[in-house]
Order: sequence, then structure tokens, then C-alpha cells
Amino acid sequence: MKKIRYAILGYTDVFNPETEEVEQKESIAYNIIDYSPETEAKVKEISYNGDYETFDDGEPEPVAEPTTDDVLNVLLGVM
Repeated sequence: MKKIRYAILGYTDVFNPETEEVEQKESIAYNIIDYSPETEAKVKEISYNGDYETFDDGEPEPVAEPTTDDVLNVLLGVM
């Protein structure tokens, strides 16, 4: 199944023992989502520094289960 991995910029709270305060530090995180042309367009907009890649995870694409109507239409020869 085709996936998209992209970078986003966030913040992590870090405790500074010298000042005894919590400071926010920038940190980059990566997210992986299912691929579609629509999600790729959105990822281009929101990814940090345009950092993204598409890849195949080796899993087969999901196949939609036929509905009762689909089966009946095939049996009746209805297209």
C-alpha cells in the first residue's frame, strides 16, 4: 500500500534543572498516512521545509468487500 511520510514542526516541553522552569524546544516529528493525490497535495502545503516522501509499505491495497447488491446484480446480469 502506498504511503506518505512527512515532517512537521512542533514543540517539546523540556525541564531545565538550572532555572527549574519548563522550556519549549522546537522538534521535528514524522507522520505516516495513506497515499492519495489529495493527501499528497495537502502534505506539500503542511510539511516542514517540504520534507516528505512517498513509499510502498509492501502490503497489498485493500479490496472492497462486495455488497449484497453487487452479488445480486452479477447473478441477475445487471450492469
